[in-house]
Amino acid sequence: TTASAIIEGVAPPGVDANCPTALGGFAAYGDSVRAVFQSLNAAIPFHVRDDGSALTISELYALPSPVPEQALGAAHDARPMARMTVDQHSSSTVPSKLSISYADPSRDFQSGVQHARRDGGARREYLVELAAALPANTARALAERQLAARWSSRKTARIVLPWRYSQLAPGTTLQIPGQADVWQVVSSNFERMTVSLSLERVLAPGFAGLSATPGRSVHQSDQAHGPTVLRVLDLPPLEDSARASPLVVVCAAGTSSGWRSASLMQSLNGGASWQEAGATAAPATLGNLTSALATGPQGVFDMVNAVNVTLLHSGMQLYPVEDTDLLGGQNLAMIGSELIQFGRADLIAPNTYRLSRLLRGLRGTSISAHGAGSDFTLLERDSLVPLDVPVGASAVSVIAKSVGDPVAGVEISANVSGRALMPLSPAHLVAKALANGDIIVSWKRRSRDGWHWLDGVDAPLSEEAERYRVSSLPNVGTAATVEVGSADWTYTNAVRLADVGAGATSLSVSIVQLGTFAASLPAQITLPLS
Repeated sequence: TTASAIIEGVAPPGVDANCPTALGGFAAYGDSVRAVFQSLNAAIPFHVRDDGSALTISELYALPSPVPEQALGAAHDARPMARMTVDQHSSSTVPSKLSISYADPSRDFQSGVQHARRDGGARREYLVELAAALPANTARALAERQLAARWSSRKTARIVLPWRYSQLAPGTTLQIPGQADVWQVVSSNFERMTVSLSLERVLAPGFAGLSATPGRSVHQSDQAHGPTVLRVLDLPPLEDSARASPLVVVCAAGTSSGWRSASLMQSLNGGASWQEAGATAAPATLGNLTSALATGPQGVFDMVNAVNVTLLHSGMQLYPVEDTDLLGGQNLAMIGSELIQFGRADLIAPNTYRLSRLLRGLRGTSISAHGAGSDFTLLERDSLVPLDVPVGASAVSVIAKSVGDPVAGVEISANVSGRALMPLSPAHLVAKALANGDIIVSWKRRSRDGWHWLDGVDAPLSEEAERYRVSSLPNVGTAATVEVGSADWTYTNAVRLADVGAGATSLSVSIVQLGTFAASLPAQITLPLS
């Protein structure tokens, strides 16, 4: 088809088009007919003229009307007027490179880009996204024509003619005596029996025979989209600042590499009502443990334990990284509710990796034992979609729906503990016996707003107040709970003697930090009693 057929196909009656550029197809989109014309005109320079009976749109300007020499410089009085005032705008107002993206039929309608360049002026680039199918040489010619038209229109002029030239409407082309250029009327103003015309230089026809290389096709096999595998994670804070709302994210992938995305819905009331939650992000790297992972050390590399992970399909991969990259945050993953990093990833079977050189219990999560079948989720920023979950929400349900899913979609529910709002558990618990028989248990406060140990500076509190709940439980006797406002607690000699008298031989002490929104995980120490 031609640009003329497209224009006349969407335009109302009274529009005539003379735009012979051939297009293999065009997507006419926009809120109005004008929007369609503008999308075409961004790539195909055409002239518009309204003669009172029809609106004419043409790639080629009409035969210019000559302006007589004696008509130039008209004035309503006898004062002499300038025959013609010519201005040329700075080259910085136009691009030095113009590119047109299009669909190339020779490459199975894959996207292509053709460029036109012009030296001089500011280094500005302009991209035209043309929703049309056309050959590469046509796209190259359009880019050259459009760039040349923009440079040509830098030159403008103004002339004043007698009143009898008032029929020269915008869009009319003129030939001015002594000027080789052709000019188009941009606007006209009738005043005091004279017509003042603003002109713009128009581009001469050309660029029809330019050659261009379409480039190589990107050959990809057609693959089934497949069903969606959905994960909803209540994460600890991943940034070095305190949050004021839970960090609940959705990540998803498919059982085959053909999966691309799914739409999301979420509910905070057990599915009684649903609201849109956008779409999934880039496909995540998901899998499951095919061996158990035992507990391990915290704060140092776990060089004893390793775990096998089988990913959903062969398109997913895991890679080893150096220790410096680990400290920079790479290879971060959730196994169950524990945040880990892995330095080694050895492929031991199709889609199966053995992960070792582990960092365990990161960002305040607790180190746990994980059985075979536990979820593995690689945390990459571009594959996570945060959900809008308010403080106090106890659960969230999510439905994902894609072309490979059942009509009802894939639904999953998760409890929300607000892990990102929880203070970190106290660390470095120490018990010290005093001469009077009292035992003082002390600890170091940690902060969700202070992830790095700074010499000589305490971690910021990040909570409304410093408060701890201390629970003590003798192996024989009754538990006791008390709140304290400092990082220490005294187990008095009197209470110790009473517990010993009741037959207790040890005391378990559990300490949690009470934060603004939640309590931390407990830190524990066991004291022998004698």
